[in-house]
Order: sequence, then structure tokens, then C-alpha cells
Amino acid sequence: MYSFQLWGVINESNDLDTLELIYIIPLMMILVPSVYLIRAKLFNKIRGNDLEAFERELGANKNIIQQLKDLFR
Repeated sequence: MYSFQLWGVINESNDLDTLELIYIIPLMMILVPSVYLIRAKLFNKIRGNDLEAFERELGANKNIIQQLKDLFR
């Protein structure tokens, strides 16, 4: 975002608002998923969860109290 703002200040056109939207949407379509992917990989590495443990947790029968505890952990 800072590089995009700097680019906008350097070019300083009169119709900057509509021009910014045209350039910011494709840029954000690339940046947001890549940041989310990095976040997901970091959380996976930190927590050490694998898909098998996740599937076992989903398959386990839990009562309402256990489900509420899982929501707030």
C-alpha cells in the first residue's frame, strides 16, 4: 500500500481517485491471497496441526459443552 501511495504522490494527476481504483483492485487481488497464504503457512508451522489431526477432531462426537469450550479456546 505504501508503494502505491508513493506512486500516486509522484504522478499527481487531477483524476487520481478513479485512476487509483483501476490500479488498486488488481494489485489487491494478488496481495490479499498471498498474504493469507503466508499467514496460513505460519500458523500451521507454529501450531503444528496437520490435516489428519483436524479430521479426527471433526469426526469426534462432542456434546454441547465441549463444542462451546472449543469455540473459546
